[in-house]
Amino acid sequence: MAIIKSKVLGLYVLNSTNGQTEAFTVGDGATVNAAAIDAVANGASVGDNFIAVNGTTFLGFAEILTATTGTVVSGGFSLALAATNTNMDISNSVNEVVARDGSGGSETYIVSGAQTWSFSADGFLTDDAGDTAHDMWLSSSGSKYVIARFDTDVTDATSNVYVGQGLVESFSLSGGFDDNVTYSVTVNGYGKLYTYTA
Repeated sequence: MAIIKSKVLGLYVLNSTNGQTEAFTVGDGATVNAAAIDAVANGASVGDNFIAVNGTTFLGFAEILTATTGTVVSGGFSLALAATNTNMDISNSVNEVVARDGSGGSETYIVSGAQTWSFSADGFLTDDAGDTAHDMWLSSSGSKYVIARFDTDVTDATSNVYVGQGLVESFSLSGGFDDNVTYSVTVNGYGKLYTYTA
């Protein structure tokens, strides 16, 4: 067993899209085609891009070709700027229920509630004007839903990788005179967080 170094954490964004102002439809199926059928049943149309999943596994970001077929959109994930710190936060709300026991006493039970998650990163801003993440998060059209991936070890193909769509909640830039410019970004999760094998 080895300790994972924080320098191998990675926050990525899908470079096939610069995000959109509405959440992507999720299609669930054993294959991309089956997920496309499910996405159409959930209101997506031919030509739309959607997230293809199989239960809790991310299959890919795909396009609906017909009512019964889809294909994974070309392109992959790009490292989100030059991140020096990356974070993944997942929380499950716990609801407490108190019930009377009929003898004048009471008992307490807990029930699982909603799960929330978010990705965040900060680091130095590069001068690569074509950086996908930069274009996304500084868009003039407002907040965007993006597909982000959090990799626990970018040097290991078998590492734990998590993928989900989220809303770009905040993006900030700062820098003093003759200083390096730094940025920070937070992607607030929408819907489920999926596992992924590249």
